[in-house]
Amino acid sequence: MTLEAEVSNHSYGFGSKQGARVAVARDINDYWQYGGSLDYLTATTPLRALNTDVTANGGSGFIRWRANESREWKLTVSPSHFSDGNDRLEALLAGREGIYSSPKVQVELGLEVSASRNSKEDTLYFNPKSDFGVMPTVNVNHVLYHRYETQWSQQFQVGAGTYRQQDYSSGGVGLIGYGQRFRWNDVLEAGANLSLVSRTYDGDRERDLRLLVDLTYRF
Repeated sequence: MTLEAEVSNHSYGFGSKQGARVAVARDINDYWQYGGSLDYLTATTPLRALNTDVTANGGSGFIRWRANESREWKLTVSPSHFSDGNDRLEALLAGREGIYSSPKVQVELGLEVSASRNSKEDTLYFNPKSDFGVMPTVNVNHVLYHRYETQWSQQFQVGAGTYRQQDYSSGGVGLIGYGQRFRWNDVLEAGANLSLVSRTYDGDRERDLRLLVDLTYRF
């Protein structure tokens, strides 16, 4: 069993607010795992909602099947309640399958199938009554340096899928990403990933540029 607790600070133009999250995951056996979380001021709240001072609280529940290090599937269901009265229910099925592995290069195929429903439509943020998306991806991990527990690697990701929103026709979705990760002596690990996503919202194509940086220290 794994237990997590998180305290966060949110600042998006309407003052600083403190959020919190608790999560639990429990292994049934070597293959199956289930868990869930509760979030106050959830970090997955859309930026357009935060820009109008609309926040959200929510949670999630999941079940995961993992055959080995290169094959797994995970189903997650996430309800949330927004401060403007909107209730959202999201579901995500994600899987990955390793197709090539060597000491220097690992290649995986990924698939994400997502859907959501919202109780309100007349909001100032993107909020379709219902939507559905499918995104296959190819992920490549290339080890640049490896000596004992120290490892430096780079990651490539590319994907192309489709997205459909109620009352609008289907549109293509594209993803391209690049990142690097450094792990030192099984104690310190850091990584950065830059990705570009192109998709349609309300019939208009938009591009999202995302940068994720993380740092982990084990003791």
